[in-house]
Amino acid sequence: MACGSEITPPTNVEPAPAPVVPVIGEHSIDIIVDGQKVVTLAEARLRGRVRLDELLPTTSYLLWSSIAAYGPGVGPAEWLDPSSNFAGLVPEAFLNGGVGAMALVELGGDPAVADSALRIAGIDEIHITLAPRPRTWREELADGCTAVDTSERPRAVTPRRWKGPSYNWNAPSHWMNDLEIDLGDGPAGARIGRLRAYTPDFDLTCVSELYRIGERNGRLAMRGVHQRNCATGVVELACKGDQLELRWYRSDGTYTEHGMLTAVP
Repeated sequence: MACGSEITPPTNVEPAPAPVVPVIGEHSIDIIVDGQKVVTLAEARLRGRVRLDELLPTTSYLLWSSIAAYGPGVGPAEWLDPSSNFAGLVPEAFLNGGVGAMALVELGGDPAVADSALRIAGIDEIHITLAPRPRTWREELADGCTAVDTSERPRAVTPRRWKGPSYNWNAPSHWMNDLEIDLGDGPAGARIGRLRAYTPDFDLTCVSELYRIGERNGRLAMRGVHQRNCATGVVELACKGDQLELRWYRSDGTYTEHGMLTAVP
């Protein structure tokens, strides 16, 4: 082509077709659990109806705290604690007139004719919120027997010192306990604390070094090795509300003492 010549665009080029954008909510439903999308139910599956409680077999329906469903300009419809508040009904997703829908229905019932308060159509998302998992005894101890702080503030340091009374019914006496302890996880046999206890009944002070045994009876178990005036035995600790429950056993396994300790700031 000669320099400076003009380029004539072809006249027979057709414009590219506009992309086809599916209408939201017509042919699929996203299932979102605790804010995370776990699956998209496509049209083929929805035509056969989908039991949502069977869709998530590793998560018991009893632990669902709510179900919410909505779409463009529709809803949300929300059902709280569905397994209790709607006992005998199960959650199903399906197609209703070509659009995504959901209902709480009796087993074998027709979701398309379910009560209007238990049915919503034109949806593209179903949000399932799970009830918080109960903390284990280890997690409760690691949190210092306090409620979990859900704010964004830095987590408080687990208390290392606890004080409180106990009663020994083997040799009837009242004790005041001063416990220094590491409540975190660690290897068996490690020294994790010291227990100082005083009884005015005998004007006696006991001191025991504490060595981790592990889990026993759903509690943190330690061997208390006497350093002064005390017999060697086994100590068990567990949270009871915001206090630390202490149990003392003699070396022969006899349960002899119980106390409730409070964290020292």
